[in-house]
Amino acid sequence: AALLHELGHLLALGLLGGRVRALRISVFGAELVTSAGCLSYPGELAATLAGPAVNLLCGFVLAPLGAWTAAGAHLALGIFNLLPIPPLDGSQLLQSLVPGRYLRWYYDHAQAINAVFLVVLLFTDVFDSLIGRLSGWILEGMYAVTGFIAPAILML
Repeated sequence: AALLHELGHLLALGLLGGRVRALRISVFGAELVTSAGCLSYPGELAATLAGPAVNLLCGFVLAPLGAWTAAGAHLALGIFNLLPIPPLDGSQLLQSLVPGRYLRWYYDHAQAINAVFLVVLLFTDVFDSLIGRLSGWILEGMYAVTGFIAPAILML
């Protein structure tokens, strides 16, 4: 799931003319470092959303085939990456969508906000419940929409 996520970013960057300068590996996973200013505003949004979009697409394809664990892993990774914690994709989206003065306030207080957020995630079941519920709703919706497609796919 993580490899496909990063390949989604890489494919989008390649199609949009972006260049990858480096690959950083951290506790949060991989981070592609691109040349600054090489993408347009819509291009930057597309490249940022490409990783989570690949995960959602994989979940959409795998769920009707009965690969629930793989579909859930893709959905969980896609949703997790949309959290506004640097260096996750959600923080890149935040930078692109939020006006500068509010973004400056967020980053001035980001360390405290992220510390509280991580404590809540680590010592409660909020994250498990949130990811579980969101993944469950998405999987149920996908199954409801594509349930009739799965038998046809399996017959191919």
